[in-house]
Amino acid sequence: MKLPFFKKADIILLVVLILIGAGSLLLLTTGEKGSTAVVTVDGRELIRLPLMQESYTEIVESVYGTNTYVIENGSVRMTDSDCRGGDCMRMRPISRAGEMIVCLPHHLTITIIGEDGPDAVIH
Repeated sequence: MKLPFFKKADIILLVVLILIGAGSLLLLTTGEKGSTAVVTVDGRELIRLPLMQESYTEIVESVYGTNTYVIENGSVRMTDSDCRGGDCMRMRPISRAGEMIVCLPHHLTITIIGEDGPDAVIH
């Protein structure tokens, strides 16, 4: 008599593992309550803004150029920049503590910090 390739216990284990993986992914992709976006130019902090607010657009002008970013739905994204290349605009929106958007030509960074802030910041 030939045994089936998958037994009932194998299928149950597979379903449980898929549910655990989906739950973990959901936890990792949601922004943290109390997260704050910190905008700096040349390492000098310009502004701190909470992510849990209505849609907010800010234009940052410096001697290096102009950047525009938007905070909405608990995340931050760069929408416009007059830098060469525009790599900062192609970065995905950020929402979790420790994530960054960097515009190297303009010396601008947007960093997400949690309620307690990062353990260390190196400039």
